[in-house]
Amino acid sequence: MLLPALVVIVGMCTRWQEKLSQIQVLGLVGTCLWPPYTIVVHSYAGVLTQLFLMSGIIFQFFLTIEEVVP
Repeated sequence: MLLPALVVIVGMCTRWQEKLSQIQVLGLVGTCLWPPYTIVVHSYAGVLTQLFLMSGIIFQFFLTIEEVVP
């Protein structure tokens, strides 16, 4: 399975970033890549976890935008 390996590589690249915006984008990319794999292996708890993580990252985007644009 190449998809989990790709997600781990994206996650590692995310941890090397210094800018918050890059961390958010790469974090969102990584969490978007997991649901297809978790659906294939019938891990519905995994799908729910990834949806929860995606919503948290998107919420953080909005908080960051409010800080930058008063």
